[in-house]
Amino acid sequence: MDTQWLVAFNTILETGSITKAAEKLGYAPSTITFQIRQLEQELNLKLFDKIGRNIYLSDAGRQILPMVNQIADSLKQLKENCNPEGELSGHLTVAIVETILANKMQEVLRLFVEQAPKVILSISSMTCTEVRESLKKRHH
Repeated sequence: MDTQWLVAFNTILETGSITKAAEKLGYAPSTITFQIRQLEQELNLKLFDKIGRNIYLSDAGRQILPMVNQIADSLKQLKENCNPEGELSGHLTVAIVETILANKMQEVLRLFVEQAPKVILSISSMTCTEVRESLKKRHH
């Protein structure tokens, strides 16, 4: 189970919609929908009911909500205990189209490295199709 699925689940509850959750997390709504489908498949439960444009927690969703909250709290505690100063660390891989990398991202990357010096940053220059295929492989 991917912890991002749980983040998507909680963010939908917090914001009241897939679109707002996507905006808050910086994803496309289709990504949030995909993450929720993956979570539903993993748990073999339907977590949300959709009525018109509104989305509501299903009975099964309400039953697992305390467990999801417990996992989210545990993950937050784990992150805080492993990095008490709150400094970002770890490894970040960015796949980006070469023209965007060359024309738009230099300042962003410079600021990122400046603000998160303990993060190991790997950059892969790819075509749009390669980026899309890479993302599909990571989510399956």
